[in-house]
Amino acid sequence: MFQDLRFGLRMLLKTPGFTLIAIFTIALGIGANSAIFSLVNAVLLKPLPYLQPERLMMVWESNEELAKNHSSPSPGNFLDLQEQSAAFDSVTAWYETARTLQGEHDAEQVNSALVSVEFFQTLGVQAALGRVFQPGEITGVAFDGASQYASGDRVVLISDALWRRRFGADPDIVGRKTRINGLEWQVLGVMPAGFAMPNPEVDMWEPWGVERTYSAPRFPEGPPRDWRFLKVLTRLKPGITVEQANAHLDSLSTELAERYPKTNRGWRMSLTTFHDEVVGKTHPALLLLFAAVGMVLLICCANVAGLLMARAAARQREIAVRSALGASRLRLVRQLLTESLTLALLGGAAGLALTFFCRDLLIALAPADVPRINQVAVDGRVLVFTLIVSIVTGLIFGLVPAVKGTQTNLTLALKEGGARGATSGPSLHRFLKTTIIAEIAVALVLLAGAGLLTRSFVHLLSADPGFDPRNLLTMHITLDGAVYRGRAALYYRQLIERLEARPGVISAAAVTTLPMSNVGVDFDRPYWREGDREPGGEGDKVDIRMATPGYFKTMGMALLKGRQFTDQDRSDTPAVIIVNESMADHVWPNEDPLGKRLMIDYTRGKYAYEVVGVTRGISYYGLRSRPQPEVFIPHAQNAYLPMNVVVRTAVEPGLLINVVKDELRALDPAQPAHNVVTMEQFIARSLSADRFSMWLLGLLSALALVLAATGVYGVMSFGVNERTHEFGVRLAMGAKASDLVRLVLKQGLKLALPGVAIGLVGALALTRLMKNLLFDVSATDPATFLTITLLLTLVALLACYLPARRAARVDPIIALRSE
Repeated sequence: MFQDLRFGLRMLLKTPGFTLIAIFTIALGIGANSAIFSLVNAVLLKPLPYLQPERLMMVWESNEELAKNHSSPSPGNFLDLQEQSAAFDSVTAWYETARTLQGEHDAEQVNSALVSVEFFQTLGVQAALGRVFQPGEITGVAFDGASQYASGDRVVLISDALWRRRFGADPDIVGRKTRINGLEWQVLGVMPAGFAMPNPEVDMWEPWGVERTYSAPRFPEGPPRDWRFLKVLTRLKPGITVEQANAHLDSLSTELAERYPKTNRGWRMSLTTFHDEVVGKTHPALLLLFAAVGMVLLICCANVAGLLMARAAARQREIAVRSALGASRLRLVRQLLTESLTLALLGGAAGLALTFFCRDLLIALAPADVPRINQVAVDGRVLVFTLIVSIVTGLIFGLVPAVKGTQTNLTLALKEGGARGATSGPSLHRFLKTTIIAEIAVALVLLAGAGLLTRSFVHLLSADPGFDPRNLLTMHITLDGAVYRGRAALYYRQLIERLEARPGVISAAAVTTLPMSNVGVDFDRPYWREGDREPGGEGDKVDIRMATPGYFKTMGMALLKGRQFTDQDRSDTPAVIIVNESMADHVWPNEDPLGKRLMIDYTRGKYAYEVVGVTRGISYYGLRSRPQPEVFIPHAQNAYLPMNVVVRTAVEPGLLINVVKDELRALDPAQPAHNVVTMEQFIARSLSADRFSMWLLGLLSALALVLAATGVYGVMSFGVNERTHEFGVRLAMGAKASDLVRLVLKQGLKLALPGVAIGLVGALALTRLMKNLLFDVSATDPATFLTITLLLTLVALLACYLPARRAARVDPIIALRSE
């Protein structure tokens, strides 16, 4: 084998042009595969960085009658689950909010997670500095309705990023007091770098006493059971299977439905693996990209196999001499396979170097919410994958040329001129034509996928969100409850007045939750028509937003009927609401909703609200979503501390960011804004996953198209060179140059059309698998398939045209003399 390797290297060095082209082609395929695998490895394959992560499970509630799936558990159900946790080692819950971290001269709003004290025990993680919360040692904090501190141990854990950014990586941070929302909190510890639970944006963790928060006298009937907003994580006991744990949850769900029929009838709890919850949304797109990059590698293999087949045919005289001297066919096949594997390993090494560049490109293109994107690296798994792919690739593109190349007729091959005659065997031409047909078919499948994603993305960009996102600046503010409890409405009214007085500002308003954003207070509550029977836990719920006067005008949302909120809608005036069109059609079909009264089980209890307006529905949860029933309540009638302020500008919104921040500091420097971005940036973020898939699949399909065109060009050039004498005879007999061009193009079409036909069949079958990734586009969209068919055919013809032009320029005298 060492002898074969030395000889193979010498043969490759003797033909540097062939060797460099082959290595470059292999490097493209293997480099792209290794780069995508590094992403798949980091996101999907690596175990989560927690103790025995396979035992971590998320708990969800579902109700088939209400078509509710994947709903979050309620505080009451969570506490019962903690008490009856026979299948679990521990059960924890959390809720995300925002906090104001105040320094001597400035303030910063940071994302915080309210976690039950079992949170870190369930995950099995420890602090990098200090310690984490321990059950029985730390008294969880009780919060009031606005998530403001009421009682309990005021200790906090901070992220490594916040520790470095805000505290200068002070090693003595543990035990220090810091001011959060107007109160002194003690830093208990610093979490390790890279700890991203519940998500990378969270910078603080506060111990939360769920039971104490929802205790009497504020909740005389016990913790609420229809406020389904908690995220609940469990750790299975050793030896307990998921099936056994789900059976335990079924039993508990039945018991709770019997004890609390009003809120729990029809609701069932079930488990999903924590790993699936973390990476599940990215799974289809990553598998699509991995399959696409595998197809690119197949095209690369086909191209190199064609090169090796032509090279083996040209070496038939050498192979015949070796056979005549006693070399067995197995020995010759081994020699040719050694050369193929050497090429593959060299291409793999070059591809690994290319992987580093591709990895950086992937990270730059990937959406910020792709889980564990910062862990993408060329590690041991990627190296092993690259080695295996290199070896398999070498076998794939080397085996057929090695077997076919050693099938030689010694008599013909050893005759004078036999070397030239051997190159034009029918077996070689059939193989080359087959590879080209296969390349075109695979390229068409990739182009079809990329075309569908592109059309889908274009439709998303042109989708109407239901409001005007242009010239709209947004920011999130969470007021200090110790200072502004009871005065929130006054603060936001003063802020809006100050903002609207600034040049360049058309209008301003505030709302609890913005479209396309996960920043804010988003919840739903039961409702029913006044006079109807209360439906209980089986009734519908509606999304509720608090909004200030002028919100609909500022957002550019059409008011279809009635009036907007005014300054006269105060806490001491009758309760009013504005509903969206979906809500009006659902509750009052074929009726005028204005003046109707709707019962909503909310902070005032079962209270009737009068409908004073109907607004157009908007896509709150992304451009893919459809308008859902919504109810808007005047902010002054239910003043929330955390709000999102929106500013409609007459100029580029980015130019007014500092102006807005100046007004905030002037009004109260201790209440900073957070997440100051334009609404168009929100929309761009919501489209980042679609953009990522479109760009990557587009790049891969473009690469496949170039490789396929290169393969067509190579085969046609080989055929033209083989037929130089024939073309000379044709020209000598009176054929025109245009006749030869048409002849070669016709032969090219005979290769392209079968490949296109096979590719269309494959694309029609495979693109159905990506229908969940498409928006407003069929997986078999005729316009897309027609466009990519024409494109691929034209590219194939162009690849044939260049050799055809060379055939037309053949000098008959030189061509005939060479024979």
